[in-house]
Amino acid sequence: MKEPSVVHDTIVVKRTYRATPARIFRAWSVKEEMGWLGPGDVRWDTKILEQDFRIGGRRRMTFAAPGDVGYAEDCEYVDIVPDRRICFSETVKHGGVRISVSMVTIEFNPKGANAEVIVTEQAAFLDGGDTPAGRRQGWAGTFAKLDDLMGGTIQ
Repeated sequence: MKEPSVVHDTIVVKRTYRATPARIFRAWSVKEEMGWLGPGDVRWDTKILEQDFRIGGRRRMTFAAPGDVGYAEDCEYVDIVPDRRICFSETVKHGGVRISVSMVTIEFNPKGANAEVIVTEQAAFLDGGDTPAGRRQGWAGTFAKLDDLMGGTIQ
């Protein structure tokens, strides 16, 4: 049996969009608008199984690269400030094995007519099932899809 291990890391991703905080908040909160959510490119199969957007509510989703056993993500919303902030705890499993637990905060900050989005994930990566580098790659794929949805970013 493999020796248990944990690696802690904080991942921060920032983007500024030509959109209002309210528009981007909707993309993260309304199930019908969340088809972009999830790591990987468009070949990945992503499903939002549950979206109960309220404090104490849950989001459950699955995502998988072609030929992979897939991932399951279970989130509980712990703080919501409409159009400004979403905080949730998150557990990710790969092939049924827990690989990480995290606290994720998404901030939607007005910047004139635009909005800055900041995602901060404070994660514990368990038993080598995921790594900070792997999670950063996942966030890069997720944000690439949000960038497309929002018509690109402001540099």
